[in-house]
Amino acid sequence: MNQMRNDQADPVAWVLAMEWMRTAVEEAPMMPTGETAVECFNCHQWRPDSPNNDQAQSCPHCGAEFVPF
Repeated sequence: MNQMRNDQADPVAWVLAMEWMRTAVEEAPMMPTGETAVECFNCHQWRPDSPNNDQAQSCPHCGAEFVPF
């Protein structure tokens, strides 16, 4: 309860907390909504699972391997 009073007294902290909650409720998730998806080990980019070929096995952003999710 005391923490809440401190946040309300600090307008910057209050705005940041409210923006975080708004984003959590309103923003769509970043992961694709397909049946399966893969995530890069290195840069954590998501993409829909694609046919099994050499190009599909590594991240186009950083070249790291993908892991099935």
